[in-house]
Amino acid sequence: MSSKDRRLLVLSLVSGRNFVDKPEASVIAEAKLDRELLSTDPVPQSPTPRFEQELAWEVDRAGLRQYRLQRASIKLQIFTINYDASPCSRNLLGYIILDVRSATERKTFKWFQLLNSKLRPCPEIYCGLYIDLCSPSNPEVSGDLDATPLEVGRFVESFENHLVSGFEISGTGSTKGCYLISTVLVSIPQLTKLLPPEVSQSSTFKLALRFLNNDLFIWEFKEEDCTKLVADQCKFFIRATLDAIRSCFSRVNIIEITLCADEKPIGHCQGNLSLIGDQITSTTRYPLCVDVTFTLISPEFGHDNSPVILRFNVTKYDVQPSANEPDPQLKESPKANYGCSSDQALDLDTALAQTQTNPESTSEILLSQQPVTSRTTAPQIPTNYMNKSVQLRRFCYTIELKTIRACCEPSPPKEIYVYAKYVYPLFGTTNPIMTLPPVQFSMNEEKHFSQGYCAFELAADFSEFKSRLLEEPLNVEILGRSSDGSSSLESSLGWAIIPLGEIFPEPVIEMSNSRRRFMTGVADVKLNEKPMAHIKYSLVLDDFGVYNASTTAEITSLNQIEGGNTDATKMVPDDMTKLPGDIRQTPEYRAALELELWKAKEEERFKNDLKLREQKLLIVFAEEWKRREAERESLCKKKMQEYQMLEDKLRSVLEALVERERQLTLKEAALNAAQRDLERNIEIREKDLLNDVQRKIRDAEQAVSNEQQRNFQLNNELSALREKCNDLEERLIEQHLQATTVSTVGTNADTKDGLDQAKRDDEEIRRLQFELVRLTTELTNAQSQISTMERRLDSALRGRIRYKDLWTRALQEVTRLRQEAANATKQELQRREAEVEGLRREQCLLLRAGDTRTCPYYNTPAQQNSTDPQRLEGPTPGSSEGVPLPPSIAFQKANDPALDVQLRRLRDERECLLASGVYYEDDTLIVDLDKEIKRLQIAISNAV
Repeated sequence: MSSKDRRLLVLSLVSGRNFVDKPEASVIAEAKLDRELLSTDPVPQSPTPRFEQELAWEVDRAGLRQYRLQRASIKLQIFTINYDASPCSRNLLGYIILDVRSATERKTFKWFQLLNSKLRPCPEIYCGLYIDLCSPSNPEVSGDLDATPLEVGRFVESFENHLVSGFEISGTGSTKGCYLISTVLVSIPQLTKLLPPEVSQSSTFKLALRFLNNDLFIWEFKEEDCTKLVADQCKFFIRATLDAIRSCFSRVNIIEITLCADEKPIGHCQGNLSLIGDQITSTTRYPLCVDVTFTLISPEFGHDNSPVILRFNVTKYDVQPSANEPDPQLKESPKANYGCSSDQALDLDTALAQTQTNPESTSEILLSQQPVTSRTTAPQIPTNYMNKSVQLRRFCYTIELKTIRACCEPSPPKEIYVYAKYVYPLFGTTNPIMTLPPVQFSMNEEKHFSQGYCAFELAADFSEFKSRLLEEPLNVEILGRSSDGSSSLESSLGWAIIPLGEIFPEPVIEMSNSRRRFMTGVADVKLNEKPMAHIKYSLVLDDFGVYNASTTAEITSLNQIEGGNTDATKMVPDDMTKLPGDIRQTPEYRAALELELWKAKEEERFKNDLKLREQKLLIVFAEEWKRREAERESLCKKKMQEYQMLEDKLRSVLEALVERERQLTLKEAALNAAQRDLERNIEIREKDLLNDVQRKIRDAEQAVSNEQQRNFQLNNELSALREKCNDLEERLIEQHLQATTVSTVGTNADTKDGLDQAKRDDEEIRRLQFELVRLTTELTNAQSQISTMERRLDSALRGRIRYKDLWTRALQEVTRLRQEAANATKQELQRREAEVEGLRREQCLLLRAGDTRTCPYYNTPAQQNSTDPQRLEGPTPGSSEGVPLPPSIAFQKANDPALDVQLRRLRDERECLLASGVYYEDDTLIVDLDKEIKRLQIAISNAV
């Protein structure tokens, strides 16, 4: 495997958390990739074990590509080993699956939960998978290159009126390039995870940045500002070759970041800038912006880590050594855009080129460029430099006031319009230069001046020109006008000082026909040492080289005519007096010049009159605006009061609606509960009614069967009595016949015996008659009992039918009640309550009707006929001599086994009824059964 294709697939294990605390045990990690198993050294098992070990597999580029195509993965298993136990125990805590495709050259770490773990909470491992390049050109991997110290030099460059430090890295190869790197702290998203308990959230935080073991910058902020730290920038230069920069940025721990809270370190990390170094090539387009994330690690165990995001802006910056005097041997440097528009630069270059090639038309060219390049162009050539012994150079100094922004609100708060005004006599100007029309003075945004661009051309010695500019800065006055028109006076908001001499240290830019210096800056507008606003400006100094004397003389004569200075012609060199006839010396030119001057004065007077008229109109407009503003405010207050009343009314209506909705909800809930109770009661009542109906049906059937049996018995008794009666009648007839025959035949018998026999026959006849009457009476009673039993049987059958009808009506009523209850839930709340009350009343009526419809005829004939056996016993034993017993007594004595069977049956039936739980001792049916059982017992005892 060549060293160029050599790669290391590194699995870095840092720490863990949520582990069980077992000091006697150890934790190891085993990782397997393509049947190659690697393991870490054992570490003590604690809640937060610290592994801090790396497992690496050596692969080549083709092998890594094959792993990615096959979607290979690394299985990391965590084991606990207890060496004190015998035998040594090894338990699996869980495992992690890492995809090889997720590995990049960037080191990223995160928490992974162990899969298939039985511990709760689930243990987690803080690890990362990355690719380590092992080529000799990569200093991050090669230990020898990391050990080789860098040869770093320090230098200082001026950038935007500030001194910026730089690092120069020695190296061989191509030419060195200079790069400006600006670092911005974007955010610290999870700052609270690093805070110890003793650090309050109102503490002041400081983030220190070190590069190449040198302190660069310190950001100071509060916790609430930790996600919006983009204001402060750290700038530094890097001067080195491309290979040296990539090698330096790829080194380990080239950059260090430390986070402190109240001077106490709470986080620290080290890293490299390989992401930036890999993107810096010969074809890179600048500026280059890269966001790099570092992980701040807390020095205390148990605290989470927090990322910190830094934004690096890389700009290629070519720094040329600046000189105090022009150097014709300077090398040409690349062109850059420094804020001037390309049209302005092109027009200025064209004008200066024509000035150098055609001296006689210099003034016409400069005048023709006025509307394009600036509002006021003053081509002035100071006369104190007109000395042939000094080499004069031709300069064009351009001043552009760009924007203004307020620092504080004016007191009292009002709308103000401002403009700038300045005079710089060194450029030969005596009239003030103003940026009219004025612009609005605002704190929220920057306002651009309307006419802030002005260019000055002059010739002077470079050294003296530089010294004068350094000694005399430009004083710019900011004047303000109130927008209400209450006063026509202008007030001064302050003065701003612009150092014009600071442009000389700037790098020189080679133009087509000049050498240009350019700078931008910000000046503070102060009033009584109090900052009022900030002004952004730009300065451009063009050096056109040694100027032509004839061009300077011609421009000077033009200035002398315009300024009315008649003595200036004495200072013109003798070479100019010998020129052929000049058109500027003719009377026509002078008349035209005077006409132009008169025109300028008239325009100025007209502008003043227009300004006064404008101020008067502004006053009128301001008064009208105040009046309308007062009307608008009164109308607005009135509308606001109306809106407040409507809002209060709406709020009260909403509160009433909410209360009504709450009440309706409560009532609906109560109605639902009542409906459920009603349904439950209806079901219970339905079950009770069904049970009562079934019980009464059973009772009626039992009573019917008893009555049928008793009717059968009575019918048998009746038939027996009728037979007995017939027998007695026949015996009576036979006795009458015998008596008649005896009286007829025995006439001759003894009279006394006849009388005795007659008495005995009369007594027998009377006895038989009595017996016949008694039997007739018993037959009548039996017939009446039979009719009564028939009526009772009919009543029982009708009651049974009536109970069946009642059961049917009860089922229909329950069905109807259910239907009405289902329909009642769909109606309004009041109707629901009324229907529920109606249902309750109907239910009460139904219950009362059901209680009163009981059988009043459960009284068996046993009560009425309890004395029948006594009546059927006949006369006493003393009077029954010679008379046979009645047939009923003989019948009862003959049926004693049947009475025992009936008695046992009645007792079994009584016990079954009581065991069912439906009947009790005081129920009518049980009482009747008790009476019948007693009657049978008396009958059996009498028969014995």
